[in-house]
Amino acid sequence: MSSRILIFVETVAIAAFFVLIGVHLFTDEPRSNLPKITKEALASDSLEKWNGIFFAEQQVGYSLNRKYSYKDGSMDLDQRYVFQMPFGGRVLSAIIATSASIGKNGEVKQFDLYTENTLGTFSGRGIIQDKTLILEFNQNGNQQTMTFDIDKPPQVAQSIETIVQNKELAAGQKFSVPYFDPQTQKSTEMEIVVEGNAVLENNEEAWWINAKGASNFRALITPEGDILRQEGSIMGFGLSMVRMTQEQARDLDQKNAPKDIRSLSTAPLKGKLKNPREISYLQVTPSTAAFVSDFGDHQTKQGTDLIIKLPALDDISPTTVAAKPNEWTKSSPFIFSKHQDIIARAKQETQTAQTRQQAVQALLQFVATHMETIPSFSIPDGLQALRSAEGNADAHTSLFVSLSRALGIPTKIVSGIVFTNKVDPQSTFHYHSWAEIQFGDTWLPVDPTFNQFPADATHIKFFENTFAKQVEILSILNRLSFQLVQAH
Repeated sequence: MSSRILIFVETVAIAAFFVLIGVHLFTDEPRSNLPKITKEALASDSLEKWNGIFFAEQQVGYSLNRKYSYKDGSMDLDQRYVFQMPFGGRVLSAIIATSASIGKNGEVKQFDLYTENTLGTFSGRGIIQDKTLILEFNQNGNQQTMTFDIDKPPQVAQSIETIVQNKELAAGQKFSVPYFDPQTQKSTEMEIVVEGNAVLENNEEAWWINAKGASNFRALITPEGDILRQEGSIMGFGLSMVRMTQEQARDLDQKNAPKDIRSLSTAPLKGKLKNPREISYLQVTPSTAAFVSDFGDHQTKQGTDLIIKLPALDDISPTTVAAKPNEWTKSSPFIFSKHQDIIARAKQETQTAQTRQQAVQALLQFVATHMETIPSFSIPDGLQALRSAEGNADAHTSLFVSLSRALGIPTKIVSGIVFTNKVDPQSTFHYHSWAEIQFGDTWLPVDPTFNQFPADATHIKFFENTFAKQVEILSILNRLSFQLVQAH
């Protein structure tokens, strides 16, 4: 299932939807400078559990968890997340509320999500009926329903405590938890490994566990299953969560001169890059080669170096605007290519286009002039972007892909990083999203935010056809750097 992504703060809302069905994109790197869990925080026996949420050791929000248990072993779980993040000279806010009904064995029966952010609202509901998962979405009045076949009822992350309560934990112990992976649209399993124990401030015992599978996370959990700490956790991108008292968690105004989140999510470039928007060839050496991939197209690896070599426009043969329907022309949850407003606008902006190249260039020009670029908490929704005419790069890309697919043009969503010296005084790469258009056997990168055909060679691709993977990109950016080898 495709979802969303731009710069750091944007992913929060849609990622929260996947938290309830166990899809965390945690980093496994411990955060040693996070606050300690105090005796006061551990002493609370209330149904309410408060946590501070941190990014790079800076508190950016808090969460409130409530659990209601029943005699038959089932439970209802409620969570609320409040975020206040300094970003691009503004403080962006968002509220995310989630709830889930859990069976006595930890299986999900139903889950709900509501988010409120700067550009509107989003709600979602998941209902499990036998071996079918039904997902219902409503974003700013636009409704969609999707169904998926599943082998087993998925687990929610919070229901790990139900499983732990029924086990005697020991170092090296392993067990599995089923969950639904929205990226593959299949049921799979997450392996839980018990690392070892720890002594808390109140002298009671807790256990460190690691979850490994399509996603990974690390957590400190009590023998009763109460999660006290999640390192590099919550919704991915290096966020962490620590148990606190209510007063500690909600005291967001105490922080002196908080750092801008965008400046904490950049990868520096060593070397001078002239006229980056005009570069068609880039060769760099990443500090960690495993963080970047060889896609076998215009982005390849040569030893430890990464090479971006744009296709020559002269080699692209003229082709008709529309192609035969395929997976790259389909509508998806936030790509409203079948909506009448999207179709009408796409046709209006390409009335004189005779070839695919002409149509794409007309749509790029429209999106670039129609949209005002602003940082935001939002789920990338092509229809909402058309109506609001504002948003981040994800919103630009979502609108462009919706319009392009409405014309039958095979179009991919691409997420990765791009070079800039505007986010940070130094030369850095930061998160970005763009698109790729199919011309015969060639996929050409184009950038709706920068109005580029093709997109310049400083666009380094990490993932295709998804916004959800932004969380993984952002979680490694401050651990990644590049050495310039050559560019022209």
